[in-house]
Amino acid sequence: MKPDTLNAVKKILWQVLALNVLVALLKIVVGLLTGILSITADGFHSLVDGASNVVGLIAMRIAQSPPDESHPYGHRKAETLATLFIGLMLLVAAYEILKTAIERLSGGAAPEVTTVSFAVMLFTITVNLGVTLYESRRGKALHSEILLADSQHTRSDLWVSLAVIAGLVGVRLGFPWLDAVVGLVIAGVIGHAAYEILSESANVLIDAASIPHDEIEALVRGMPEVRGVENVRSRGQADNSYVDLHVQVDPDLSTAAAHSVAHAVQRKITAAFPQVHDVMVHVEPAQLPHTDHPDVGRTLQAIAKSLGGSVHEVWAHSINGQYFVEAHFEVSPRLSLAEAHALADELEQRGKSALPAVVDITTHIEPMGEAVPAAQPRFRTEQDLLDRVCTIADGICGAGAAHKIRVWAEKDGWTVSMHIWLAGDMPIADAHAISGQVEESLRREIPNLQRVVIHADPIASDE
Repeated sequence: MKPDTLNAVKKILWQVLALNVLVALLKIVVGLLTGILSITADGFHSLVDGASNVVGLIAMRIAQSPPDESHPYGHRKAETLATLFIGLMLLVAAYEILKTAIERLSGGAAPEVTTVSFAVMLFTITVNLGVTLYESRRGKALHSEILLADSQHTRSDLWVSLAVIAGLVGVRLGFPWLDAVVGLVIAGVIGHAAYEILSESANVLIDAASIPHDEIEALVRGMPEVRGVENVRSRGQADNSYVDLHVQVDPDLSTAAAHSVAHAVQRKITAAFPQVHDVMVHVEPAQLPHTDHPDVGRTLQAIAKSLGGSVHEVWAHSINGQYFVEAHFEVSPRLSLAEAHALADELEQRGKSALPAVVDITTHIEPMGEAVPAAQPRFRTEQDLLDRVCTIADGICGAGAAHKIRVWAEKDGWTVSMHIWLAGDMPIADAHAISGQVEESLRREIPNLQRVVIHADPIASDE
């Protein structure tokens, strides 16, 4: 969120805070002077609104802090935490209304009705209606979670005030149980609003997708330079989202040309989704299947799994009208060379049998990495991991190659996002191979590494 927008949100919260305090004090004073318990209780309930505004203002101040080493993505989730707190306060309000309604249905004392009580409640409804409409309209315009959440909270006060009036009318008409029944209904309405707020806040905190991945994929696939799109992910808030994805391009492109495609993808996404703050594009060469057998990779993967192994980096290409396939074949590291070679021979024979148009299949045999339980992490802090990631990448690509490194902890391990400098005239296939080497080294060194995104940046030839 831009500084001007944050300042606008803070100004609105200050205005709403002043109104909430005014209404709360009015109801508490009138309630205490007249001895009307329902109005006094509603006055203290209005103080909760003031507390939510204070929480929002504190969150705005924290969220305005720029990114730092410990918080490379900034501090915007402070706003989400504040929204979560408002949702919890809504639950408390629903519980209090529910408890009071049950007590009255059980024979508790009915509230005392006076003309002053109706006047105060009507004034409260007028103020709260104006506040909720204003906050909702400005929250949508400014894309502010905190304003939209607080408008829902204030809207719940309208129902509370209406419930109090309904109860007072019921007492006047000789039906003291009516206010309790209405209170039960209102408790349900407020509880539902609390659930929606808590659900939205939880989705942000657990990094649920903030943008439908199929919309991003369809957008990028429509670009002529893109041969394929996969691993599309997004996270963040409605007005502050992060996107990362893998884009496949022609394998003959240079690293510099592929980097231009990545920038074009970034511009395309941010233009279509203004709420996106950052886009990480990992460019890789497209694997070109031959015309007769577009499922070469899937076919070989199925055969490899039946042999207890796995394949990756599958390439199908044509030479003088004849099709050839190369693939990396991972097998158990406990096998001898003779045993691994026998499995590779069987993979190649069964692959050619399943793919008659393929003249030859060549496999590169490599040991399969053994899984290490995530409960035994090697790195205790993000900084330890950052240092190790930088050392590994620089060791492969050259000193100073690794930059824009970001790491964060997920449920079962770490995720790494990084850029590496490579020669601008290097073929994208070679750049992808180096990226793959960096990724393999990272996975060997970081057993609980869940996901790696590596973006190659070109170095101009004259540098």
